[in-house]
Amino acid sequence: METKLFFKETSSLFVRLHENTNRIFYESTTRMQQVEATLAAQQERYRNAQTLLVGLVLLIVLTVGGLLGRQISRINYRLQTSNLDLQRANRAAEAALRLSRAAEYEICLRLGRAAEFRDLETGQHTRRISEMAATLATLAGLSHEMTELVRLASPLHDVGKVGIPDQVLLKPGKLNDQEMQTVRLHTVLGEKLLAEAGSFPSLELGRTIAAQHHEKWDGSGYPNGLRGEDIDLTARIVTIVDIFDALLSERPYKKPFSMDQAVAIMEEGRGVFFDPQLLEVFMKHLSTFVAIRNRLQDNQEERELAGRLLAGRAVEVKG
Repeated sequence: METKLFFKETSSLFVRLHENTNRIFYESTTRMQQVEATLAAQQERYRNAQTLLVGLVLLIVLTVGGLLGRQISRINYRLQTSNLDLQRANRAAEAALRLSRAAEYEICLRLGRAAEFRDLETGQHTRRISEMAATLATLAGLSHEMTELVRLASPLHDVGKVGIPDQVLLKPGKLNDQEMQTVRLHTVLGEKLLAEAGSFPSLELGRTIAAQHHEKWDGSGYPNGLRGEDIDLTARIVTIVDIFDALLSERPYKKPFSMDQAVAIMEEGRGVFFDPQLLEVFMKHLSTFVAIRNRLQDNQEERELAGRLLAGRAVEVKG
């Protein structure tokens, strides 16, 4: 009887335990499902929030980027427009500078030729001196700007001859001491003629060249007996090319020398008349200067005009 009662109670206990286990499993499963659903909902909300955030960021980036892009485009357009304006202004300034330089060159050339008409030189002599002086300046290492000034200013070297009387300037024979002193005044006259040209660099340099191109390296030149590097470098340059061209040219008082004779005379003047280093550069590139002279030869018409002027003015001088 007790055994039956034990088994009955045990069976009842197992039934209740099974029921409790099932209930706990069901409740646990339900709770897990609820937790999973809650987590899934939270994850979905997180993904939605993340998507929204990315969208907002992208929208902001696109909006700001678009604004920046338009702003950058406007800035680029303005820069391009300003750059074009600047380029046009630069081209206009360069054109004006070229025109100004061309006008300066013509002024210097005309003044130089005015002196040559007094001396019965041809216009090509002025151009030869200009080209040869600029070439020697370049070979001597002067800057491009300074070389161009030498090109402009060198035709003015003899501008003072406009103040020398014909009877002295055109005398076919040897000059006496007084006449020589008169001719030498052309350096002083040239300097005075160009004395008020300080606002024009080419004319100011022309003044220096006009005053010093007859100074000699050893100090025996005129008008001030300057020596060596006390003589302006540009004047030393013009001295070399002017004497070289004069030796090969016909003058009222002499026939032209041959090239060999001219070269020999130039060499004799090394360290006496001429800066020895400059003369070395000149001689090293002699063929270049000969080519310039050959390219700018006096034409027959100019020689005939000079001859007629000489004949007419010689009659006036005698009268």
